[in-house]
This record gives sequence, C-alpha cells and structure tokens, in this order.
Amino acid sequence: MTKDVTMKKFIPPLIAALFLGALFIKNAELAADFVKQGIESCFLTVIPSLFPLMVVAELLNECGAISCVGKAFGGFASRLFGISKGSAAAVFLGLLLGFPMGTKALTALYDRGEISREELEGAIGFCGIPSFAFIVNAVGISLFCNRAIGLVLYFSALFSAIIAGILFAKRKKPTQKSAVCSLTHQKSFAETVTGAISSATGSVVLLCAYVVFFSSVVGCVSKLFNLSSLGGAVIGAILELSTGAVSSASLGGLWGVGLCGFVIGWSGLSVHFQTAALVGERVRHYSTYLAMKLFQGLLCSVLSVAFAFFADIDLPDKTQYIPTFAPIFTPEYTAIILVAFFICALGVCKRSAARRYGLL
Repeated sequence: MTKDVTMKKFIPPLIAALFLGALFIKNAELAADFVKQGIESCFLTVIPSLFPLMVVAELLNECGAISCVGKAFGGFASRLFGISKGSAAAVFLGLLLGFPMGTKALTALYDRGEISREELEGAIGFCGIPSFAFIVNAVGISLFCNRAIGLVLYFSALFSAIIAGILFAKRKKPTQKSAVCSLTHQKSFAETVTGAISSATGSVVLLCAYVVFFSSVVGCVSKLFNLSSLGGAVIGAILELSTGAVSSASLGGLWGVGLCGFVIGWSGLSVHFQTAALVGERVRHYSTYLAMKLFQGLLCSVLSVAFAFFADIDLPDKTQYIPTFAPIFTPEYTAIILVAFFICALGVCKRSAARRYGLL
C-alpha cells in the first residue's frame, strides 16, 4: 500500500518532466530566446523593483517592527480577517508593497513562533498582489497605453484580496503563540544588515529563476497555441503573470481588461510556485491558498470590467506591447512606500513608549 502511494506521488512529476523535456528539445532555439527575455525582464523589472524593498522588509522583520505594528494597530484587521495582529500587519505590508513582501513577513512571524501553521496557510492566500509599479506602469501604460486602466486593475486587485481575506476568514480567535514584541535582536547591527541583504539576495535570485523558467515554458507553449487568441491568452494567464498580461491585453476592449484582471488576481502558476518556494515546508496544504487566488482572479476580472465600463474608459480594440520603461518608483508608488514605512516606525515607537512607561 505504501509503495503504491509513493509511486502515485512520482507519476505527476514524471509526466511533467517528460512533457517539458520533449517541449524544450523540439523548440530548443525558441526556449533559449525566451530564457534571454526572462533574464532581461529580471534585470529591467524584477530586481530593480523588488530587491531594495526586500532588504528593507528583511530589516523590519529582524527588528520586530512587523510584530510591533500589528500589536499597535492590528486590532481591526485582526477581527476582520480572523488572524492575529502580527499577521494583520504583514498582510498590510504585502498589500501595499506587493508580492512577496507579505509572504516573507508571515514566514518570519512563523519562524519566531508568533503565529501558527494554520494561520500561515490561510494568510498567504491574500497577503499580496502584484505591485503598484507593475500593474500601473507595465500593464496600464506599456500594454494598454492608458494609465486609468492600470489604476482600475490595481484597485480591483486590492479590493479582491481584501474581500477574499474576509470571506475565507476562520471566525475564531487566533492563537497568539507569543505575546512578546522584541525590539532588540541578539545579532549586532552589522550582522543584522548583512543578514538582511543576504536573505533578500537569495529570495530575489529564487524569484528570478522561476520567472526565467516559466518564460521559456510559455514561449514554447506559444508554438502550440496562438496566444493572440482568447484560448491562447487564457493559457498564458494560467501559467505566468507578465506573459499572461501581454497576451490578455492583446485582445483589446473589455475582453482584454477582464482577462487581464483575472491574470492579476490569479497571478499565475509561476507566482504560486515562488510562494511555495519561499514558504517551504512551513505549509503542508495549498488547497485554501489556490482557492483564494482563483476567487481573487474571478472577482478582479468582474470588478475590472465593471469599473472600466461604468467609468467609460477609452479602451483600444487591439493593443500591442510598447515597452515604455516608465520609472518604477513613480510618485504614487513612492508615497505608498513612505506611508508603509512611517506606520511601521510609528508602531515601533508606540510599542517602545508603552514598555518604557510600564503599560506593557
């Protein structure tokens, strides 16, 4: 019986390996070209937009700022989502700064014993969306040539994540594994900074590896399916975020906006594998996570179409990818980052003052 179960576990990876091997061998030159495109995308978009923020997020985790912000301001969000105050702060960070900030913060809380495995499994499903810079710049401006569409997609994704968190919340008091909010760390300042940079570097390299791999997969699959058609666009949307956005936007009109909304809410299998890689063995089951992401994709699609229709936004019939290389840190995105960091600093100061005067 045990041997049969073990064999069944090996069958899906074996099928995937044979299929991908045949796909890459048959389309070797195409796969190599898309690997180059994936690497270019990492250098031009992923690393510049993620690496600095991930270093800062690591520092916030190391000094206990996420826990402090949660204990200071997370009461309402805790009741709303059915999670602990610390997780509420991590979710807030992920929704503002984009994937994978929330996931990294939640895993840090779990590693310090502040949240349970069950809470981690539920929170990673709505703790982050694609960043404001990606949705507004890369999708709205570069793909649709319309900033308003990017804003519609961003707020649709944000509302979808919040609603998913509310609907999937488990209405019971979360277990607070630790009531201590440590403002000091056993490591020295130099060790903390170098450790944060090293950890962020490893995470970014890991994310880039998934972007490059799925870029080659989608490129080879494009030989089998016409990604300019609706069916091909759906396949691209399921597999990878950026490629799915490009193929969805190529449809134009409300179809393009709706499918692009699904892509942003669902985020693609590439992002889901990245999440699993960052979380590791901390999470055993991803059924709730996948259900939440699918719900977010469908709801984001509906909201995007509704907002675009009722706001009477000018939608192109057909779109073509125009790389504008718009600045990643736009004034709006910079303001969001500053607000997030200000709240974190305020939470730390509030917690520190309360302990100083014997209130905690």
